[in-house]
Amino acid sequence: DAALQRFLAPFGVLPITETQVWRAARIDADLTMNGQTIGAADTWIAAAALESDLPVLTQNTGHFTRISGVQVIGYSILP
Repeated sequence: DAALQRFLAPFGVLPITETQVWRAARIDADLTMNGQTIGAADTWIAAAALESDLPVLTQNTGHFTRISGVQVIGYSILP
């Protein structure tokens, strides 16, 4: 537990706001209507990024590029 807290200490935790909840619901509904669901976790990440005006750093750029306005930074750990 202490090791996890030390690891996470440099990272901020974004609060969940009512606006974010509605944005996540809208993202999920829009993607579902288009047959492009990305899963609940990625939906929440996208909503948080949009509400906070922060980019998403991910190996799974395909999920986040489906959402208008999300700044996506892709990376790979493979050469």
